[in-house]
Amino acid sequence: MGPPKIEKKSTRTLYLKNLPRRPKNKENYTKLLLKHINPSNKFVNNPSLQLPTNTLPKDQFDVESIDEKTGIVSVSKSNAKTLNSQCFITFTTVEKASQFKEDFDNKLLINGSKIDIGFSKKDSFLGLCLKDRTKFQLALKNRNTKKALLANDELLRRHKLKRTLRRLRRRLRVKGKTEEQIYDIVKNLEAERTTKTRILENKDEKKKTKASKASIDKSSTMQKTKLAIKEASTSQNPPNKVLLVQHLPSDVSEEDVAELFTSEGFVEVRLIRVRNLAFVEYNTIGQASATKKKLSDIFNWKGKEITIGFAK
Repeated sequence: MGPPKIEKKSTRTLYLKNLPRRPKNKENYTKLLLKHINPSNKFVNNPSLQLPTNTLPKDQFDVESIDEKTGIVSVSKSNAKTLNSQCFITFTTVEKASQFKEDFDNKLLINGSKIDIGFSKKDSFLGLCLKDRTKFQLALKNRNTKKALLANDELLRRHKLKRTLRRLRRRLRVKGKTEEQIYDIVKNLEAERTTKTRILENKDEKKKTKASKASIDKSSTMQKTKLAIKEASTSQNPPNKVLLVQHLPSDVSEEDVAELFTSEGFVEVRLIRVRNLAFVEYNTIGQASATKKKLSDIFNWKGKEITIGFAK
């Protein structure tokens, strides 16, 4: 039997699985990998040395290896929880990536775990930049365009419509339609799609407005229900020489309340400011009942509706 064959791939990016989830700091994480890959690595043995930043270089040849022995130029790790035990390693050449896989696949141990190594389906942006500057610029442009589209619904709609119309033109030309016929068909479809989109947007806006109004109404109903429950709890109380006054304005004083409730038999006011309520005491139940009847159960005072009932 001859030596094992090196798997031939065109990417210079490998993915590693079953890695430790920590440290979270990228530089410390990279140095942990390098320590197990090449213990003599200069960045591992000299902590004062900072790792080079090889992210999307302006000059595709101006890239510094973070491990000269294996040709590693970058280690990237996803922030997603489902991928935090994986990383991607980019190499200077496809040959370096292939050699690394042959040397370390199912042989690399980190913190007692055997690391799985495979070729990435496509190169990292850095790997693509090293391989083909033109393709890298196109990929970067496409990524930025995608981000812009995802951030703007109107821009995304126009982009999809433009693509649909472009495909329609191509199909119509294949069918032998004239440019004048193609123009009319495309314009009609564009107008139809635009009208349909506006109708849908209006419906969505109405739904949002309705939902917002329903939410406000629900909140208001809940507040009224809570208030009604509180009021019901006092209305069920038997007559008492002490009145419970609720929903007082937050800036009133005991003197203000006393001035309002002073009548025959008045004794004192005990204001509970943090709860916006007060207890008003009289000499007899009859005197308290007379004051309550005079002001009624709900009395508008200083711009607020205060409720008056018998205390327990």
